Amino acid sequence: MIRQHSRGAIALYSSLIISTVGMGLGVIASPPAAAYLIIQNLELQGRAGDTYESFMTRAQTIAATAVQRNFEGDLLASEVSITVNGRNNSMMTAVLRLRVTRRDWQRYPDARYWITYFPSAEMLLGFPRGGTAPTPVEPELPEFPE
Repeated sequence: MIRQHSRGAIALYSSLIISTVGMGLGVIASPPAAAYLIIQNLELQGRAGDTYESFMTRAQTIAATAVQRNFEGDLLASEVSITVNGRNNSMMTAVLRLRVTRRDWQRYPDARYWITYFPSAEMLLGFPRGGTAPTPVEPELPEFPE
């Protein structure tokens, strides 16, 4: 059986062989590490007596905790996206999404700044009207050199 290789792969293998033989080393080159996005969906169950505000405060907290744990647990993750799905009165819908890069999280680890809220969630989950939803925070970020 004849194996076909792309010219790029043959050139890469040839250059690795030539460079390692030329140096007198028997080292095998490993591929470079690749950063990636972690996507996680979490579910938050409503409690008796929950207001929409208390429910959303818990949703923000679990999203922020999940981002922190993912960055701490996986050093190659360059970005994390957490979607919190709320369940209340047998209804379920996405209530918020927190998506942030590692660099942005290190510079400004306030989850409220990076969260996108889904405004129809309050009605879809059956919370009584008049509950106050969290207001998106838009603080001024300190200037950082690039």
